[in-house]
Amino acid sequence: MMSGQVVLLEGLRQTAVRHEVPARSVRPSRSTTDQDYGIQDAAASCLGSPTNGRLHCGREPSLTSHRHERATPKANRQYIGSMPQKLDWRSTWPDSPVLPPDPSARYGEGHERAIVISGGGLAGLAWGSAYLNGLVSAGIDLSTADLVVGTSAGSLLGTELLAKDLGNFHRAFQLAAKSHIFEHIRNDDDPKPSAAHARALFDDADNGDPETLLAIGHAALAAEAPSQYSLFAQMALFVRRLRWPSPALRTTAYDAYTAERHVYSKGGKAHLLHALAASASVPGLMEPVRIGGRRLMDGGMRSGANSDIAVGADRALVIGLVHDPRQGKWTNAPGQWDSEIADLEAAGTRLHTQLPAEDLGDPMDATALPLGLRLGAEQAAEDAAAITEFWAADPQR
Repeated sequence: MMSGQVVLLEGLRQTAVRHEVPARSVRPSRSTTDQDYGIQDAAASCLGSPTNGRLHCGREPSLTSHRHERATPKANRQYIGSMPQKLDWRSTWPDSPVLPPDPSARYGEGHERAIVISGGGLAGLAWGSAYLNGLVSAGIDLSTADLVVGTSAGSLLGTELLAKDLGNFHRAFQLAAKSHIFEHIRNDDDPKPSAAHARALFDDADNGDPETLLAIGHAALAAEAPSQYSLFAQMALFVRRLRWPSPALRTTAYDAYTAERHVYSKGGKAHLLHALAASASVPGLMEPVRIGGRRLMDGGMRSGANSDIAVGADRALVIGLVHDPRQGKWTNAPGQWDSEIADLEAAGTRLHTQLPAEDLGDPMDATALPLGLRLGAEQAAEDAAAITEFWAADPQR
């Protein structure tokens, strides 16, 4: 490894360590941003000691802005019921990033070529970088997409694809695999009990119901997990730009306190690095990321791909970063992937889908990077001809 690369990686590692969240022995002071949510009430309720592997939350988080009343589970359900089910999104988005999951809204209508890239952790990111770089190296200009929906790891791949920088991104991932950099800057081998609790809730959830998302989000807010700055440092290892590469890019995240989906783009008010970090902020693994007074967590809540954002597009290349996205896990209900594919087809969108040919194991296992890189390159070589034909076909059906 070149000396300059050693200095860069070591500097980023130190940045991540320097911004670690210290152990909290007292309740944190209340900030203006947190007042907007009543977030500290949620955090204080779940900072007790664990018993039998479970945390006891002494009280529910307040649902009021500045009054500190205790809320019951019934109040949470009433709050969910009061959330708008339909929005005139064309008049409010992207100034307001809230975009409820709704295939009937046909968010992708008017777009000719869409690409959807799901979440998949580090292992999926390695596979996706090799796969997409292989397609581009074969002469397929995927940057001509006028809609790219990226979720979690997929948001990074979508950014680099539209920036026409997949080659450098792929080489950086190869370097990361050889240098074991993620094993140095990640420190989730011995998480705090509150962080382990939030991660377990997320890992084991087999549905994306609002109450499930609220429970996970509140646990994520209470978790003693690495700060957003640690995640920024990891993003900076690979993202070579600080500005949105194209108006076509959409990144997803979920509000940890309200369970609303946020979709960010160049036309909105979110900084690119913040939007990417929020989309990849796994509950319990990293603290929720602050954007505009909100606290955002992983965009793969409820749906690993958020394919409904592409419904109505003329064609869509849908790329999943996990071998079997149909399993009920990570708040995705069993069959969620198939349901979203069916919604796209029902809207008349022509599809080409692709998944890793083998199970890559734990998505956050850095030791799976070599397997993901090899498998992605092999599949790209096999698929290049078919995707060339699909991407170049006459959009008129």
